[in-house]
Amino acid sequence: MRLAPGDSFDRYVIESLLGEGGTGEVYGAKDTRLRRKVALKVLRDLGEGDPEAWDRQVALMLREARAAAGLNHPSIVAIFDVGEHQGIPYIAMEVALGKPLRELIGAGVPLAERLRILLEVAHALAAAHRAGLVHRDVKPENVIVRDDGSVKVLDFGIARPTRASAVPGSMGEDRISSLTDDDMFEGTPAYMSPERVRGDDIDARADQFAWGVVAFELLAGKLPFRGERGPATLLSSILSDTPAPLEGVPEGVNALVQRTLAKEPDDRFATMDDVVSELSALVPEEPPAVEEPRESVRSRGLDARFLPAIVAAVLLVAAVFVASWSYVRPRQPGLRIERLVAQTSFAPTPITSLPDPPSQNREAIAAYREGLEALRRADWETARVAYERAASLDPSLGVAHLHVAITLFWQRRDGAREALRKAILHRGTLSERDWALLDVHEPLIQREPPDRLEALRRLSIASARFPGDVEIMNLHQFFKDVITPEHMLDRQERCVELDPEHADCWQGKARALVRVGRMADALAAVDRCIALAPRSGDCLYERLVIDKIDGDCGSLERHARAWLAEVPDSPFAYDELAIALYGQGRPTVEVRAAVDQAVSWRERQGNAVEGQILLARFAILTGDLAGAEKILRALQADIKDVLEEAAHASIAARLVDILEETGRQEEAAQEANAYLMNRSVLLTPWLYSAWGDETMLFWRAQLQTDRLSRREYENERQRFLERWSSPFSEKRAAAWFMGYAMPAITSEDAREALEVAPYLGADDDHGNFGSEKALAAWLHGKTRVLDGDAAGALADLVVATADCNALGEPMRHTRAQLFLGIAREATGEREKACAAYDVVIERWGKNSMSRTAREAAKRARALGCDVKGP
Repeated sequence: MRLAPGDSFDRYVIESLLGEGGTGEVYGAKDTRLRRKVALKVLRDLGEGDPEAWDRQVALMLREARAAAGLNHPSIVAIFDVGEHQGIPYIAMEVALGKPLRELIGAGVPLAERLRILLEVAHALAAAHRAGLVHRDVKPENVIVRDDGSVKVLDFGIARPTRASAVPGSMGEDRISSLTDDDMFEGTPAYMSPERVRGDDIDARADQFAWGVVAFELLAGKLPFRGERGPATLLSSILSDTPAPLEGVPEGVNALVQRTLAKEPDDRFATMDDVVSELSALVPEEPPAVEEPRESVRSRGLDARFLPAIVAAVLLVAAVFVASWSYVRPRQPGLRIERLVAQTSFAPTPITSLPDPPSQNREAIAAYREGLEALRRADWETARVAYERAASLDPSLGVAHLHVAITLFWQRRDGAREALRKAILHRGTLSERDWALLDVHEPLIQREPPDRLEALRRLSIASARFPGDVEIMNLHQFFKDVITPEHMLDRQERCVELDPEHADCWQGKARALVRVGRMADALAAVDRCIALAPRSGDCLYERLVIDKIDGDCGSLERHARAWLAEVPDSPFAYDELAIALYGQGRPTVEVRAAVDQAVSWRERQGNAVEGQILLARFAILTGDLAGAEKILRALQADIKDVLEEAAHASIAARLVDILEETGRQEEAAQEANAYLMNRSVLLTPWLYSAWGDETMLFWRAQLQTDRLSRREYENERQRFLERWSSPFSEKRAAAWFMGYAMPAITSEDAREALEVAPYLGADDDHGNFGSEKALAAWLHGKTRVLDGDAAGALADLVVATADCNALGEPMRHTRAQLFLGIAREATGEREKACAAYDVVIERWGKNSMSRTAREAAKRARALGCDVKGP
């Protein structure tokens, strides 16, 4: 039976023939029930009346459907439906239009793009293996590279369960027990592993070998094994020949591919996840700087006589998009400009104007729309709760699960991966636009560590396809580490232009304006955010950040109280109130009252750890270093089962600080070593840049006690710098501050740091570092003092001590006061030097073990200041 366009098949209307093979046809069709396009695979009866042959064909199709439906990865084609119509089985699948990878072999695709495609295929196979499934037919024909550059792995028709022992964490036989097993020699010989050729048992490493063959073929333009004399020669070559080295690729890539092609499974990588990890480090990282088609909201309703000019402009902008993409990153294979323009919708689309998702549950739709409204108000917490309610009311609502994952991830909460898994399982209910949103977040949520450059690449494509979509445009504010400040500002200005009522766009614009140093404009943007969403903690918090940067503690208090008037149970508002009160010199009892409220509300809201950290900071600021140490050690015991590195790193770093401050260098080194030994089993912290990475603090503590040689220390710093290498000067500068200036404690350290500062952009004006402004000023000023230029460090140290964040960063702020006093001495400002020393002594003077307090008291006495201290 051959179907023609317009024919009905069950609830599907045939639109075109997409392809055909030995067992059936695949049609492009429309699902009339869910109103979406599908690829409809219809089985052709090749049994010629043989019931057993027909049953076998049906079983193979059912196996394919069950195998693929059990997987949750965007690079694996989704199964929407399996059924039978008039006795003919069918599968309704996701449409994966594009080119088979076979067409790209030898087609001149840039190396970086070929490596990216191979990485995506490896990710998909790793996901299948984790689910306990071996594909068994990995070959270029079963990989589609779509027009937008994304990759899809097809055809799980001969997939089999793998032994659970072969894939750590997999569900093995129990997961896919419904699949039949037989001894057929199925697959494509050129991509078979040696153990499969021999008839041995296979596991997931057979797919790894096949992936290696595909990789070799894509990179070299030919197969790694000889088959010119037929199948027998080919199989003999697979069993005995060693592939020639790959030419024209980095040695690391050649070594990786050769290892996947090892004859014995034990000589290959243990899992495809290991292949992914190794290859990720070898794929070039070029952040895209893409210009999407742009339309002002003021252009709606233009006179029809301008339409030809608009169309011409659209084509020109799209051409610029493709050209700029190929300049920054290799051109996407099959990226056709006419397809890009055809898929582009230019009408501004506020998030609240999105169509209802496909659900018969009206309560679920209402809850989902409540989430959209909250997101527009920059109230991510309320949005998340609403999305979770929608997902619970209709568990098949993929877009609700997707937004749960997105809000959890950007709020840095646990559970994003599980929510994304559910979204992928129900991806058949997603619109094309929601598919694009899922595609952007997959490299962030499902990969370890998050692949932010790949996510940005996908975001650029999504923005080009849906340039009027406010939610997609607004995501750019979260990529400040991989786009320039100017590019981020351009995206956020476009966001508020598309929907002037979207408060979260205004918050993002304020962040971008801070990055470019336009503080007055940033304040105006924040005020607009607050006016649109007066109860939004996000908008109010952004206002407080600017107050702290400016050192306006009075304004900080006013806005913290305004926040509490709107949201009286906000622990964050009490945090900022306590910071503001201390910054204005208010009595300690008032500050402690605000701290206690913040701690209390955190405990009620199930976040006691952050409350205890605030208590530790208060103890440090008021000189109770022993009390702070006790709190932090208790926290270490409480979070021993937590896998996120960030929590362990923050607590360990503060303990190292306290131990070094009180002269217990050996204990500090032990604490640092304990953290470093444990770090390998923890999840990588989610950081925009090096600012939050205190790794070199731990290595320095090791160096101080000769646990580490100088050469080993330098090697660790080189790894640190390589991790944070970036084309952006702001990010490179952050690597200098945290890699060189932060661990500097001697004049030699300082001299070395200042010598390399120009090469890392750290000698430029660092006044536009936003919330890191005071930290940057402290580290730069400290380094210059250590290098003997105390007078030249004065301006930096004034900035470092003028902010309101002494309670937020008590160690930094107090030590900066000591160095400020030294700088004041160098410039002859005796009274101001005494005042700076007095701050240190007032805070820590009662602690006889404090090195900083003893140094401040010694200098104050030598200067003739009227102070008392240790």
